[in-house]
Amino acid sequence: MADNKEITIHEQWHPILGKEIPLIEPRHYVKLNNILSPPELPAHESGSVAKVLPYIRQKVKMWGAEVLRAENIKTLVSEDEDEEEESTVDESQDLKKNQLSRFDCIASLLASAECTVAQDIFRTLSQFPIAFPLVMPELDEAGKFKVMLPTFTGPIIKWETKPGTIIENHLFNDPFQLIVAVRIGTTSSGKSTILNQVMASNSMFSSRSDPRAEYGIPHMASGSIEFTLLTQETCNVSLWNDVFENYYKETETNKIILLANLHGDALDYPDQIQFLKQFPSSFLVFLMPGHSENKLDEFKVQIGSKKAIYGHVNGEKGGKYIINTNNLTQDKTLKKVRMMFKEALHIDTDISDTSFKVNELKLGNSLQFAEDIEIEASQLLVDFVKKSTCRHIKLNVMQLQRNQQSDDGLQIWENNSELQILIQLYNSALNLPLDKRRQALAHIEREISRLSMIESSKARNEAILKKEELRKSSLVNRSREDEKKIQDEIAKIWAEVDDMSLGLEHFFRELGQLFKIFSVNMPNDDIVLELPKLYSELLISGHTIELLNGDTGTISEAWFSAICKHICNEYPKLRIFVISILGLQSSGKSTLLNALFACRFAVSVGRCTRGLFMRLLFLEKDLSDQLNIDAFILIDTEGLGAPEKMNDPESEKKDRILATFAIGVSNLTILNVLGESTRDLTEILQIAIVTMARLEKAEMAPDILMVQHVSERNIAKISEPEEKFRGALREALKIADEQDIEMGIFNTDCLKILDERIRNGQLLKPFRPFKNGATAYAPPSEQYHEDVVNLYNSIINDCKNSQNKIEFSQWHSLIHDYWKAVSHENFAVRFKNIKEIYEFIDLGKRITKMKETIDRSFQKHEESIMKEIRSKLLNWSSNDKSNINSALRNECLRLIEKELKDIPGCNIKCEECEKTNKERIDLEEYLKDKNNEKCEMETNQTIDNYITLNRQSVSTKLTQMLGASFIRKGISSEALEIINKRLEKILVSTPNGGFSDLQRKQKVDEIWDSLLKYVSSNDSTIPVIVQINKEVEEEYYNSLPIELYHQYEKGISPDLSKCKAYKVMSVNYLINCVQELTLSPCLKPIELLALQNKIDNSIDEILKERAYHFYPGIVRDLKKSVNQICLNYKYLPEFKWNVHLHALLKFKPKMICSQEQWDNENTQLGMLNQKKDEES
Repeated sequence: MADNKEITIHEQWHPILGKEIPLIEPRHYVKLNNILSPPELPAHESGSVAKVLPYIRQKVKMWGAEVLRAENIKTLVSEDEDEEEESTVDESQDLKKNQLSRFDCIASLLASAECTVAQDIFRTLSQFPIAFPLVMPELDEAGKFKVMLPTFTGPIIKWETKPGTIIENHLFNDPFQLIVAVRIGTTSSGKSTILNQVMASNSMFSSRSDPRAEYGIPHMASGSIEFTLLTQETCNVSLWNDVFENYYKETETNKIILLANLHGDALDYPDQIQFLKQFPSSFLVFLMPGHSENKLDEFKVQIGSKKAIYGHVNGEKGGKYIINTNNLTQDKTLKKVRMMFKEALHIDTDISDTSFKVNELKLGNSLQFAEDIEIEASQLLVDFVKKSTCRHIKLNVMQLQRNQQSDDGLQIWENNSELQILIQLYNSALNLPLDKRRQALAHIEREISRLSMIESSKARNEAILKKEELRKSSLVNRSREDEKKIQDEIAKIWAEVDDMSLGLEHFFRELGQLFKIFSVNMPNDDIVLELPKLYSELLISGHTIELLNGDTGTISEAWFSAICKHICNEYPKLRIFVISILGLQSSGKSTLLNALFACRFAVSVGRCTRGLFMRLLFLEKDLSDQLNIDAFILIDTEGLGAPEKMNDPESEKKDRILATFAIGVSNLTILNVLGESTRDLTEILQIAIVTMARLEKAEMAPDILMVQHVSERNIAKISEPEEKFRGALREALKIADEQDIEMGIFNTDCLKILDERIRNGQLLKPFRPFKNGATAYAPPSEQYHEDVVNLYNSIINDCKNSQNKIEFSQWHSLIHDYWKAVSHENFAVRFKNIKEIYEFIDLGKRITKMKETIDRSFQKHEESIMKEIRSKLLNWSSNDKSNINSALRNECLRLIEKELKDIPGCNIKCEECEKTNKERIDLEEYLKDKNNEKCEMETNQTIDNYITLNRQSVSTKLTQMLGASFIRKGISSEALEIINKRLEKILVSTPNGGFSDLQRKQKVDEIWDSLLKYVSSNDSTIPVIVQINKEVEEEYYNSLPIELYHQYEKGISPDLSKCKAYKVMSVNYLINCVQELTLSPCLKPIELLALQNKIDNSIDEILKERAYHFYPGIVRDLKKSVNQICLNYKYLPEFKWNVHLHALLKFKPKMICSQEQWDNENTQLGMLNQKKDEES
């Protein structure tokens, strides 16, 4: 990493900044530290600005920009306690006092920041109603000024023209008009003091009325230009009502009015005047007492054709607007100032909005532009996208990410010349040195975002109108079909917006696919060898990358791993603490992360975050040593519960999967809740908890903090929702603990910290309103900043106390395995909430009970039918004629079919069938009460299928036994016919001398083979191993952990002696001395033997119940029996599943062996083999 850079300070600024200050680069800006206490500067401190900059910078990062108000800057200086209110010391002594000022602080804050950092700082500051230095002194050169226009270009400013109509303006990119305030001459109450009287703050611009201004004007003010937005938030009520409110309503464009204020006599700064006159501008000229006509004429020459409105300050004669500063508090005086604004507003400027180009501004010798993030390499890419359109780039050029499953990736690449150009241009930006690379990406992101917004503006406005139509539709009780139609139209419009929304993540995805293709086909290409390293450097310096593709729900594993590998090489033992944030869409998740950690997660314009984005933030050494980690990883997640995806089961399922993944790979998850309702997020979280407990890859124990944004921090008001939320989470933990088998719970260790958090009641962090007011561009509130700081300290404390920190190398490996497990989880995530899970479990138990009664019905009738068949065969003789044999056999087959046809609804009085029918009636009533047609239909189908399966199974079994009985008593008519035909052929081909003994034996064997082949060809019985596996899949696939299921398929039995069966118990005793009494987590040999014997006995009993023959539901009965065995022991869920696996693998060979024995005695094939052996 490069050495820290310093800015050499010109001696003119030594009194406030010292000889040098550090240049704040992105890696410094995003580095995390403890919350700094406000500095208390002595009244005669030198270098004061340099000493308060770290504190101010941290406050601004966390959206505490109120610190830059003049009245708050004043509090950073400690006044002498014995200082008299009315000082008798002369003014020369006052000038030696600490002259800490708001303007010097904000100018130094921006001047000390690298251009991308300065842009981030301004993006935050632009949300506050304060003034900014458009032109300010260079720190390292006297008499030179820096024009900050490149830094200030791009943020979106909003205002409301009528209820529900919000206008957006990209600052200095979209149309604007500049009202320039200047003065000629000098007076004690100057121009800035006058302007401040019509602004929302009396210290908007630096003036002689500022706190501590008596000790001297700001060092950096003279020749500087401050500017502010003229919106409802910056104007005082009268200026807004009298001038600007109607202007914005009447123009109905997105042109914004700005006010620029030049400090100092205008005639002393001709370069500044020449700079300002190039804008679409008009001038407010304040003529101070003693100004001369010559000076006025000189000024008029400087501004040329620009129109100006003149105000005479404390003048005795002449002029339309005479402003008496002695009466500044009187509305009569201020009205004149307001009218000057109104007149300036309606002057037609000589430069049209469309012809003005910022990059064509000409600067005088004393002015130079601040460093811009725009770089030639990035501008070439922006121009290419602008020419092609964002929609074309996304749909037609970026083909690789749209065809991820295609095997023709290389061919797509080779045949797409536009894609090759696009990647070449992007690659050029990535290959720049790191500082220039960051600038280039920031420029690409800003401009692509702007282009996307312009391109999609029409569609986004249509979506807003449709949403309003949907709202009105719900008020007039329109039909569901109408509402569904509007919802579909909204979804279609948002899909169009998606097609035009382009962001850095799309370039990242395309490179990921290219990396995958080139790794196989061109492993020595720079895309494979260099790009992962370049992106790892970006990630290390605080850049955001996409972790999970929100459109396809995939992770580019090879690409992500390659980037992480370079980080591991750079930091082999990097200790991390992972923080994710979850919340419903538009709940302010990204905003909260930005305020907490100065993050700006890159997302496509017009929509919320899609998928998951991650950022790596390093800690300052002191904080790192305190927390025993090196860095935080932040994960910003897609907003859950998108309104346009309402009632879409797949979208809801995706939300649960994303939530499970984000929580499962994090040490701490922040739940962001807007308002008092937590139901939707609670339901998602409940399922996430259950799902995590089902997964074997849970190597982290996540913690949760809930941030609830409420209108007032009233404990009584928020305690009830909090308790409901805690209760809901307790329900999820309870179901994971108590319904472990039904829900397939594998490991609840991952929930232990969460469980403790809920029990201790330390879950909630109430946040006061984000906005300070209800206007369109109301600034973040000071209370929000205080809550952010409080939450930050809580996070630091949670990290300090965490026992579950992890190294980056281990974490990034976990990511792939965990996503694979979560994304293949189709059971728990199908439920909407815990209520549905309980209903599913309850219904499952009822269905199981229903199946058991069906089993008993068929078992009883099977016994009854077999008894009747034996009776019919009792007097049958093998000597009977063939036609008698056939008739008897057909009679028995008809008996089987007839008796089984109506089971379990037979007409005869049958106790088991009556129980089954009663159970069926109860189940149908239960389903009707649920009022769920789909569930009712599926359940009835399940029962009908099970009845059919039993009927087929019993029919097959009885038919087999019938055939075996005929053979046991002689030879069946079919067998006799086959034998006769074979004998006829043998007799025809008999040689004159007859057959030899060997030939005779061969002919006999041929007859037997013919018989066996015939019987086998007519045997449609499914092999018992297939039936076992099918039942195991039905009973266990959604519950048995996937790894154990694979072990079952491979026949790998667990070693129960080495499986952890119990939690390790500890007893703390002896005062001031902690010792542990540890019980072994594994079973003792005697316990294990007893358990194995119980399982073996249980299997034998199940087999014995049905005469050692496979029957539908036998695996279900085994599962029930194993559950019963485990019921009386506090086994861990993981151990219980290993017991089930052990039982299955014990049962399977026993069942196969028993079935083979039964088949030998009770099937035609078995009996024929016996007969053959007897004849042999």
